[in-house]
Amino acid sequence: MNSFLLVAPAAPRRTAPIRFGLAATLLAVVAPAQIWQQVQPAVRPALRHHHCMAFDAARDVVVLFGGRGLVWPNAPDDTWTWNGVDWLLLQPSMAPPGRGGANMVYDSGRQRIVLFGGHGSDLGPRMLDDTWEWDGFSWLQRTPLHAPAARYDFAMAYDAARACTVLFGGSGLGPLRFGDSWTWDGTDWTQLAPTHSPSARQAPAMTYDSARARCVLFGGHDGQYLADTWQWDGTDWVQHATAHAPSPLAGAALVYDSANQRAVLFGGDISSGGWPFFHDETWEYDGQDWVDQLCLTAPARRYGMSMAYDETRANVVLFGGADTQVFMDDTWLFAHDLAAATFTPFGQGCPGSVGTPQLALAGGLPIVGTTFQVACTNLQLDHFTTMWLGFSSTNWTL
Repeated sequence: MNSFLLVAPAAPRRTAPIRFGLAATLLAVVAPAQIWQQVQPAVRPALRHHHCMAFDAARDVVVLFGGRGLVWPNAPDDTWTWNGVDWLLLQPSMAPPGRGGANMVYDSGRQRIVLFGGHGSDLGPRMLDDTWEWDGFSWLQRTPLHAPAARYDFAMAYDAARACTVLFGGSGLGPLRFGDSWTWDGTDWTQLAPTHSPSARQAPAMTYDSARARCVLFGGHDGQYLADTWQWDGTDWVQHATAHAPSPLAGAALVYDSANQRAVLFGGDISSGGWPFFHDETWEYDGQDWVDQLCLTAPARRYGMSMAYDETRANVVLFGGADTQVFMDDTWLFAHDLAAATFTPFGQGCPGSVGTPQLALAGGLPIVGTTFQVACTNLQLDHFTTMWLGFSSTNWTL
C-alpha cells in the first residue's frame, strides 16, 4: 500500500467536531541514508587514542600516525595506511617523534599530508611545534621561519579554495588555551588577524566544506564545553546560529563527506560536574543546520578517536579512541546504505483559535527501521487532529 491515513487524537474524545486537519507530508524521492558498519581487518594498529588520520587522494589510502598507547607516557611513531580492506604498517626511513594530540590534513594542491604539533612522548610536559610532510613514501621535517606556538588538541583543515592549511586554537602548558588562526602554504606559517574569532579553546573540531568553500569549526572547551558553529571564509570567522546542534562537547571528530556535501561529526567529551562522559551520536551539517542521524548501529561512545573521509570508496573511516581507561583498536565505516526519504509539508492547515497548525521535522529525515518524529504546533487540545502521510500530493495510489 502506497499510503495510509493516520488519525491521532490530541486529547480524550469529546463531542466537539473536527475543526482542522494538518498538512499532508510527502515521503518521496528515495535516497540513501547513512549507517555505521564495523569491519574486522586481520591486521590493525595497536590500541590508541589521540592519533591523527588523513586521506591521501593521490595514493587512494587513509594515512594514520602516532597517538597515545596503553603505556603512559610513551606514544607510538608508526605510520599506517588503510586501503578500504586492510591496514598496512609502513616502514619509512624517517618519521616524526611519537606524539598524541597532533593534527594532520591532506594538501591536495601539493599532494602532501601536513602534520603539526602535539604532545611528546617523554615524561615532561613537552609540547611540540614542528611541521612534517608525508609524500606517500617518507616523512620530511620542514623548517619554516615562523610557526604557531607549541600546542596540542588544536583544529586543522585544508582550504582548497585558497590553497592553504588552516590551524586554529589548541592547548599549551597547564590551563593555557590558544585562540589564534594560522595558515601554512607549503613554505611558511602565517598568523592571521581576523576581525572576529571563536574564543580561545582546546579540542575544537574542524573540516573543510568544499561545496561552500568554507572551513567549519564546532565546539571545544574554553573553560566550559561549547556547541557553537563557526565558518572561516578565508578572511574572517563568522559564527553561524543553527536551529539544532550536537551537545556541547570537545574532542569530537569532524570530516567532510564530499559525495553528499555534508560535514559528519562523531563522538567527543561532554563531561560535566567533573565526571567524564563521552558522546556516541552522529550528526551532519549541511552548511545551514545540524541533523542528528539516529543511526541503528554506531561505534561505542569515545573520545580521542580519529576519522578521515575516503573519497575513493565514499565512506568515513574511524579508528580507535578511548572511553575513560578503555582503549580501542576498532575500525568503523560510515556510508550510505539504508533507504531514506525526504520530508515535505504540503498545503496549509485550517486556522483555529490558537492559529494555523504547523508541521515540521523533530529529528532526522525518515530512515527505514528507525523512528520518524514530527512536531505539531498550534493545536487545540480540546479538538481532534488529523494528519495524513503519503507519497503523493495528488493521489493515494502510485
